[in-house]
Amino acid sequence: MDQPLKNFRQLIQGVMPVPTARPFTCSDSPYDCEIFIAGFNSATELGHDFFARYWDDSTGFKRMQFETDYAAIRKKRGVRPRIEAIVKGAFPVKCLETNIFCVPSKKASELREKDKDPQVFNILVSELKPKIIFAHSNKPIQYLLREAGKEFNIADLEPTQIELEGIQTTLVVWRGPLFLKKIEDAINLGKQLRAYTNAA
Repeated sequence: MDQPLKNFRQLIQGVMPVPTARPFTCSDSPYDCEIFIAGFNSATELGHDFFARYWDDSTGFKRMQFETDYAAIRKKRGVRPRIEAIVKGAFPVKCLETNIFCVPSKKASELREKDKDPQVFNILVSELKPKIIFAHSNKPIQYLLREAGKEFNIADLEPTQIELEGIQTTLVVWRGPLFLKKIEDAINLGKQLRAYTNAA
């Protein structure tokens, strides 16, 4: 019997640097996600074995459990509400929230060299084949453009075709800090990404 979600879990578990890393969040099956929202690395350490607590081999990611644990540790401010607003605006197109590096740290500058491994992100791209990758802030944008062999002069919010991990996808970037965007603007951004997805 084919068990795609179990196989997916085993694939990602096999390359996660530590069990408490946060490789992604989404709602239910990551295979339903057509948009990636990609940052540099997550800022909040939840302290749980990711797949043991937030995964079910029959349904996928347990979003409600994640939201409960996140709210107990950190107030929703900064980037998190903007990401949720983008997801809301993109609906019914589903989004997968991920980072180039999956080990959390409060500041990107605190990330240890050994944790700067994009393998999990690259596997997510090759396995899930997103139609759109939305990258926010300079570091993930620089990584993606370098990997795709593109110059760092593409315009914000202008879709750019790239090849990444052997797949063709569309890169959309926002260089400015995401936490400076108004919630309403983030919702509209999600709607724009949905339109790009439907046109892809």
